[in-house]
Amino acid sequence: MQQLINAIIKFRNVLVFSVLFLFSLLLTSKSSAYHREVFSKWSTGIGSWMHQSSSAFGHYINLAKDNQRLSEENELLLTELLQKKQTDDNQLIPYKVGVARVLRNSFMLDYNYLTINIGENHGIRPEMGVVSAKGIVGVVRHTTPRYAQVMSVLNKDLQVNAKLLKSNHFGSLKWTGGSATQVNLVDVPNTAPIQIGDTVTTGGMSTIFPAGIPIGTIQNYSRKPLTNFYEIEVDLFQDMTNLGVIYVIENPDRLEINSFQNLSNE
Repeated sequence: MQQLINAIIKFRNVLVFSVLFLFSLLLTSKSSAYHREVFSKWSTGIGSWMHQSSSAFGHYINLAKDNQRLSEENELLLTELLQKKQTDDNQLIPYKVGVARVLRNSFMLDYNYLTINIGENHGIRPEMGVVSAKGIVGVVRHTTPRYAQVMSVLNKDLQVNAKLLKSNHFGSLKWTGGSATQVNLVDVPNTAPIQIGDTVTTGGMSTIFPAGIPIGTIQNYSRKPLTNFYEIEVDLFQDMTNLGVIYVIENPDRLEINSFQNLSNE
């Protein structure tokens, strides 16, 4: 309170002048129609500027909340979409989705990883799939209580089961290095009908990704010499150099399915 009183005393001349100036403007605006018109235009302009400035400031303050809300809405929409895909494919795997933000992302190495801001405390475990609103991103490899490391699709150690959307022919998606926008699809039989521009999605033949998650489009292809398979180049839908909000997909039945499959293999 004492600081406020000191400030008023210090700037008393400015305050008195400002009050008298505003009072004189008010009296002038009432003196004639012309002055009222000028004052009205002036006050409207100042008022509009102040309103716009306050709205912009408020929008900036609420931007983080808006982004969080949009991310949560996308999380719900993706969950509903996965449930619909499973229903359409006559599967009943209850996939769950969690939203996260990328803290670190490498894309210029041979073995690239991401760090995300959720971990074991949020139910994140290794072997969970990671996607964006546009397509696949990678697979969770390591976790701590609050963070997780994700093996990017731009990692030579990662292979993802994929298929041609148009014909349902399956293959393996892998990255051989070089371009951050392109991966390879191998082991697709050369009997499959292929055209440049065809869409490639996840195949659903693993417990990591459900079927139908977008991957990219065929940019080029050729017959692999001395084999019965194609060599296919796929342009990724997701720009791996520009990642922000991503989604972690959980298959609650993964451990049980893997245990059963391992038992069957034995």
